[in-house]
Amino acid sequence: MSDAEITIIWIVGIALLTWLVFIRPRRRMMTRQRELLGALSTGDQVVTVGGVYGSIVALDGDEVRLEVAPDVVIRVARRAVAARVGPPRTATVAEAPEQVDEPEEQDADTRR
Repeated sequence: MSDAEITIIWIVGIALLTWLVFIRPRRRMMTRQRELLGALSTGDQVVTVGGVYGSIVALDGDEVRLEVAPDVVIRVARRAVAARVGPPRTATVAEAPEQVDEPEEQDADTRR
């Protein structure tokens, strides 16, 4: 093998490695994000890229309205939704998870 052939093999190998390590995973991630954004529906619990958690109350084109607290609705871009974080918000009272009991308060003398 000549030096030129070895150089060409190295260049092809580096290009292949770059594609496998950087380009292919990025394409998969973009495909999953596109599928997520297309499958959003009212009631889904999501988190935005800014870390805001909320439930979708309305979808309007490229805009999503999130309820982040009772009677507090914010408007964000659809592409700002990073992920779903829970089941759709369709649970009834009977299906709601039980609340955890808070620990009983202790006297000031027993806390030490």
